[in-house]
Amino acid sequence: MMHVTVLPFTSVLAYLSSRYFETPPNMWLRMILHLPKLPLKSVRNATSEMRPTAV
Repeated sequence: MMHVTVLPFTSVLAYLSSRYFETPPNMWLRMILHLPKLPLKSVRNATSEMRPTAV
């Protein structure tokens, strides 16, 4: 019974943490350091052999 409440609560907290505590400072640092918003082309166009796989 506890899993029914804890799992959704944890998921919502993880989303909010990412949205409000990780993303804004990341965007500010990228602006200050003049870094691109998107990953490098080599990372975006990685082939399936280069991407991590789930085990």
